[in-house]
Amino acid sequence: MYVLPKEFLVNLSQGRFAKLGVGLVLGLEEESIHLAAKDKEAPKPPEGFGPLPQEAVIRDIITDTLTDRDAGNLTEREGRERLKKKIIKVIAKRTDVHVEDVLFTDVAVQ
Repeated sequence: MYVLPKEFLVNLSQGRFAKLGVGLVLGLEEESIHLAAKDKEAPKPPEGFGPLPQEAVIRDIITDTLTDRDAGNLTEREGRERLKKKIIKVIAKRTDVHVEDVLFTDVAVQ
């Protein structure tokens, strides 16, 4: 399990926006995050980022997937599940990080 340390603030359709936290359930073979967290000599990531390799790419994928969506996609369970599946698919296509599930830990839509 890896919770992205910085919350997302994304623009939705019709002038609305969402603020949410995102966690990733990583595959067992995703050892690089554990090694980076234990390595005291590893360079410290920028503020708001953790030790997950390709975290910036993953944040970009999540932001792109959520931006300009209808608010119902985040407030309704079925909509959230569709978005999670899409995020997993794009992460698999664009990164080497093996994500088994995406969790929206906190969601506020305004």
